[in-house]
Amino acid sequence: MFAAVPVTEDLLDVRKRQWNNLTSLALAWHMEDDFSDRWNLIHYRDAVAVAEAAAWRLSRL
Repeated sequence: MFAAVPVTEDLLDVRKRQWNNLTSLALAWHMEDDFSDRWNLIHYRDAVAVAEAAAWRLSRL
């Protein structure tokens, strides 16, 4: 059997980068009729980072 890989910050960054690379490739077909809207770029790793970015943007208004 395979041993479970511990989830680290580096692993999450790598997975996010892999997903965004795949999404960038898939977005070339966004005008096709059967294109799925699940191909979204991931900008933040977790909800805390999303909240911090939103607070920063609000502070800039």
